[in-house]
Amino acid sequence: MRRWKVWMLRCAMVVLAPTLFLLLIEAVLWVAGFGRATSFFVERDSGGQTVYATNEAFCLTFVPVDLSRAPEEAVLAAKHSDSTVRIFVLGGSAAAGDPDSDFGFCRILEAMLTELSPGRSFEVVNAAVTSMNSHVARRIAADCSGYAPDAFIVYMGNNEVVGPYGPRSLPRWLYRSTTVIRTIIAAKNTLTGQFIASFGNSGQAKTWQGMEAFLEQEVMFGDSALSDCYGHFEANLGDIITHAADAGAGVVLCTVPTNMRSCPPFGSQHAEYLSDETIARWRKLFDRGRQLHKNKQFSEAIREYQDAWEIDDKHAELAFVRGKCAEALGDLKSASQYYTLARDLDTLRFRADSRINEIVRQQAKADSSAAVALADFEAELSRHSPGNILGASLLRDHVHLNFRGNFLAAVTAIRALGDVVAHSTIKIPTVTGDIYALEKKLRRRLMYDIAAGYDLAVLMYRRKTRPPFIGQLDHESEMSLLRHDVIRFRKAVGQSGAEVVEQEYLAIVRETPDDEVLVRRLGAFQLKHKKPVQAIRRLEEYLKTSPYSLTVRKKLADALAYAGRSDHAVEILTSSDNPFAWSEKRALEHIGTELIKNGRAMKSEDIYKRLLKLDEENLDALVNLGVAAIRNGKLDTAEEYLNRALKIAPDRVDALGNLANYFVKRKEMVLAGEYFEKAVHADPYDDMARLG
Repeated sequence: MRRWKVWMLRCAMVVLAPTLFLLLIEAVLWVAGFGRATSFFVERDSGGQTVYATNEAFCLTFVPVDLSRAPEEAVLAAKHSDSTVRIFVLGGSAAAGDPDSDFGFCRILEAMLTELSPGRSFEVVNAAVTSMNSHVARRIAADCSGYAPDAFIVYMGNNEVVGPYGPRSLPRWLYRSTTVIRTIIAAKNTLTGQFIASFGNSGQAKTWQGMEAFLEQEVMFGDSALSDCYGHFEANLGDIITHAADAGAGVVLCTVPTNMRSCPPFGSQHAEYLSDETIARWRKLFDRGRQLHKNKQFSEAIREYQDAWEIDDKHAELAFVRGKCAEALGDLKSASQYYTLARDLDTLRFRADSRINEIVRQQAKADSSAAVALADFEAELSRHSPGNILGASLLRDHVHLNFRGNFLAAVTAIRALGDVVAHSTIKIPTVTGDIYALEKKLRRRLMYDIAAGYDLAVLMYRRKTRPPFIGQLDHESEMSLLRHDVIRFRKAVGQSGAEVVEQEYLAIVRETPDDEVLVRRLGAFQLKHKKPVQAIRRLEEYLKTSPYSLTVRKKLADALAYAGRSDHAVEILTSSDNPFAWSEKRALEHIGTELIKNGRAMKSEDIYKRLLKLDEENLDALVNLGVAAIRNGKLDTAEEYLNRALKIAPDRVDALGNLANYFVKRKEMVLAGEYFEKAVHADPYDDMARLG
């Protein structure tokens, strides 16, 4: 008995000693004031009022600082009135509204609900975050369940492999356990976890790299880790449903529409068992097929592709070109099958595959509760696509819907909401011949016009000049079409009169004066057309009644700085009335950037000099002061600023490019060429570096 007691005591010490040590560290860090909030919403005191604002640092629990994205700014009261329906949308960038949330799924959904159900208020909270997946959404759902939700819409699946805790994030023996992943996430939420992570983040870049950050995350079809990934997704969906049920909220689970016809695979790999000699034979067949395909000899191309297929039927690009040939020959059924297979075989898994959507459908069907419904975006949007194959008619790129795509998704979601929300006043739209009259009305209501189309066309063109898009089949043809779109929109914008457009915007804002997005867009238009006084008046008027809008505050600060009132601009962004109050440093960084965008580079000099007093090594300030000095002919000063920037960050591409421009001004072409080469080496896809 004595030995048993000694053994038990030793075991207790093994557990208790490290536990007590960790608790001691937690206590010390708490007393020292170390740490950040880890909940999705954080309590803020704003002008004497308690509100709950989204936490821009929330995703740091899941990813390093250079991969972290902030959720869209939102401010909530803990409860809402009985006449308001509060809906939280969970997901990644597609749900968040990329490339412009002003015309994204959440925005269109809220506008459509309001249009269809007059007299009832709808609050659609965009709780989706770019690049995040179900591991993150599960935590967001748990936090949002405390803010009186009526429904959750779950529109996710594109980031399960490449997002946080995907198959390449942990050793397989750890990755297969959902419990292990959740334990790691919980540990990172502690102050001790944050303290340890702070050392890993200290030397990392803070520049968002987009999809380029995930190019090493290739996973082949059939990889055993994918089955674990699907299991985690299913478990997380189940937990989201549970959190919603505990809060008395309904859940709409959405399948994920992806671009099949117009998006070649991002990555393709051969089967591992193939020899180099066999792969070389496959390549000859594939290349012959491609040449015949380009010559529009589709039947002949299919024969070459079939011979290559018999060697390797797991190559994503081969499946895609077979789909293209089948479609060209009018065999839409085969085309759809090959396009689907090409997506599922894609080794860079930026798109939800067939198994992800199958899990969504199964979860919606398996839950017998009347508070769970399916919104089959994939099936519904396919029905509205040429040949029932999803492509560029509804998607801007691989997963992000255009306005019509988001509109149709919102229609589909509203149908499902009617099954799970206990408010009978939600009117369910019917897709009939006049459904597009509703779309036209919403385009006007949300200011989606030719100018907005032009801005988005330019953005998408620039995005597709970089990886992983540049590695896709027929990339040059895609870029040619995008250039045509940009030119077409630019001509149309030039033909529209600014005064006529402004009057239309003013009329729209008068119809919906409490819509912060419309007020901001009107202010941006007036500022673009050199009417800062009118913009300031409108934006200030809005903030008198709605002081919590950060987006309106930012646009007001832009207009004030444009008008030469930079001190007031800084005050607007740092005011305690703002639940997202910024530091002076951050406010100056924003104002300086916007002054340059708005053609006020000279006015930005004072801002950046002020910023350097706060932060001697601020790279944006150093580079932009160098640019301003070049424009003013102060070449020696420009060289000093740019060299200071490069001493801190030798691979800073805009510093290298502008120093090359400096040498051009000095007519020292050899040195200019050397620095342009360095800039291209630092970023092979940077426009200025390549042009230089």
